[in-house]
This record gives sequence, structure tokens and C-alpha cells, in this order.
Amino acid sequence: NKYLTPEQQQKMAKISSQSYSPEAAQKLAEWGKNWTAEDQQRASQQWDAVYAELRRLVAEGKDPTGPEGQALAQQQSALLGQFTRGDADVTAGLQQWWKHHDELPEGEKPLSMYSYSKEEAEFLQKALEHYQQGDK
Repeated sequence: NKYLTPEQQQKMAKISSQSYSPEAAQKLAEWGKNWTAEDQQRASQQWDAVYAELRRLVAEGKDPTGPEGQALAQQQSALLGQFTRGDADVTAGLQQWWKHHDELPEGEKPLSMYSYSKEEAEFLQKALEHYQQGDK
């Protein structure tokens, strides 16, 4: 209630029901039982930092395979790992969730602050692909 309007909460619930398998939804519900306002504030700050850095790197024309792009890819991968806990069902659901979210009209996206431009998406994709290749 502190972070989203009732309409945004409703939209997120609808997207979630379309995206996550019942098993993945159950895991997320279980994992979230002890989630606190402090946890949410910390996670929001971490994601805000990722998006701010992404925007800065793209605006400055940085190389996604360079040190700064790879640091960003590592940071985002670590945050995603904290959320998914490496679970394949949850990861697949999260990918579907963002696909459904991004397909919504601009004014209806409940997390529009976490949307990015085509250039930012391309930068991040290249950075993550290069980062993941280095992890193998």
C-alpha cells in the first residue's frame, strides 16, 4: 500500500497470475512471508541504483562489454538471483511477468519507473550476454 496504488496492485496481481505457474507462485508466497518494509526499501534502492547506472552508461556511450557494463551486469544478475533463488520456474515466471508488463500501454504499467528505452534494453542485453559467457 505504501508503494503502489490499489489499481497498480490489482494490475500486478493480474500480471502475476498470467505469468507464474502455481508452483512458482507458491514459492514466491512462501519466500515473501517474512518480507519487511526495510527489505522492500533496500531492494528498491538497489534496483534504483541499477537503473540509474544503466541510464548513465548508455547516455555516456559506454561499452556494455567494458568494465562498467560488466559491473552493471553482475549487479543486476545478483539482484535477480536474490529474487529467483536460482529456481527455474520462478525465473521463467519472472521473464513472463516482465514480458506482460512491457506489453501494457505506457500509462498502465504499474512499474513504469523500471522500464527502459530500446537503447538501454540493447545495452543491458549485450552486457548480460557477455557477462554470462564469462561465467561459463
